[in-house]
Amino acid sequence: MPGPPSRPAPRRQGDPLLRSESVAIPPAPDHRALYAQAWLLAGDETYGVREAVSQLVRGLRNQGVTCSALCLSDGEFYAKAGDIFDSVICLGTPRRGQPVGSLISKALVTSRSLLWLQRDAKTLRLALTATAAGVLNVIWPDLLPLAATAAHESRVTLAWHVMNVVGSYRFDLNRKLFAHFLRHCRARIFASSTTTQRQLGELLPSQLLPCAADERRFQATKTTDDRRRLLAQLGLRPELSTIGLVARLDFNKGQDLLIDAIALVPETVQALIVGGPGDLRYADKLARQIVRKGLESRVRLTGLTPNPEMFYPAIDLAVNLRRDVEPFGLSVVEAMLCAKPVVAADEGGPSDIIGTNDVGWLIEQPLTVSRVVAALDSALVARNRWSEMGAIGRTLALERYSAGAVAKNYLAQLSKMSDDGPALDIAGPKHGDQRLK
Repeated sequence: MPGPPSRPAPRRQGDPLLRSESVAIPPAPDHRALYAQAWLLAGDETYGVREAVSQLVRGLRNQGVTCSALCLSDGEFYAKAGDIFDSVICLGTPRRGQPVGSLISKALVTSRSLLWLQRDAKTLRLALTATAAGVLNVIWPDLLPLAATAAHESRVTLAWHVMNVVGSYRFDLNRKLFAHFLRHCRARIFASSTTTQRQLGELLPSQLLPCAADERRFQATKTTDDRRRLLAQLGLRPELSTIGLVARLDFNKGQDLLIDAIALVPETVQALIVGGPGDLRYADKLARQIVRKGLESRVRLTGLTPNPEMFYPAIDLAVNLRRDVEPFGLSVVEAMLCAKPVVAADEGGPSDIIGTNDVGWLIEQPLTVSRVVAALDSALVARNRWSEMGAIGRTLALERYSAGAVAKNYLAQLSKMSDDGPALDIAGPKHGDQRLK
């Protein structure tokens, strides 16, 4: 693969969009398409998606790829994007609405987005021209029509990263809509797990590309003194085994299942629940549940934290108890990077990650308290192997899910796109687009 071209000077965050009406991309070497990439973002992405994008971009930039962020509006991710991307442009385009609710409400929101599509696509097209990107990356399904239209008109490659579950409309209307727009541009779909890949189905053929985690932040605990010190600060006992669950407090994350399970396993086990309230009522319910079960001395809620990695030295065994299907499972990889064995559901991304790799235990879904207790009991029987399993897990996570590993995987898959055929079976005729070699 040719080396990367020299990187242009970065544009300042929030620079106004260039007003040129031209949509032509100046001539450049074919490999330019690989080494200049843009990301269409909402601007308000929260932890999971924000981390996955940030780490992939970090890995790409380390490979010499120039990465630009095109944010619809300002928000939490937009505020931090200047430290992550080479350049940042705020499009000033509202997100026309995410389809939720009944089929009629979804149809109304989708129709409104389509009415504004050409105007919004023109704004995005101008931004793409300004960045000279040869690849446009998009994550959110509701932004796919916009991204596909702009990519087609700008003659650049579209990469859709499916990091979350794509819901099902009646008559499969949403997938048919996605397929319609993807037919008109050179596109490739990347699914974060075999579960998301199956949900996309034959109508939207995809390739596997796991999410990347930050191997710099999430490190193995260096000494037992670190563990003892942190547990003492948290008011937990160092002689007990600590089960950790790292996620925002939300019913679907299953913190209540862990609390119920702690009441049923031996008293040599305690729990640390790391994360702030995604749902205030659920957070209050958890606090009352701890008191009702008499677990005040064995369960701790840390509250909101921007640095979940600082709590991993106190955790001996990590759990992911998401009730619905986990599309990937970033917290599973982060725990493995911290050299912790993991217990998680046997469906979704964690099943891909843990599999038969001797790095943890899988629980049959649907998750119930009895099944969680059984899994914890199995893990406790193998307590003397936790350090060994953690070491295996960290090695595996570095090989497969570090920023550098995922970025190289992504570039390798893009570079295989043939000059002679479409990236997807659903693609239409070629339109003189930027070719990837």
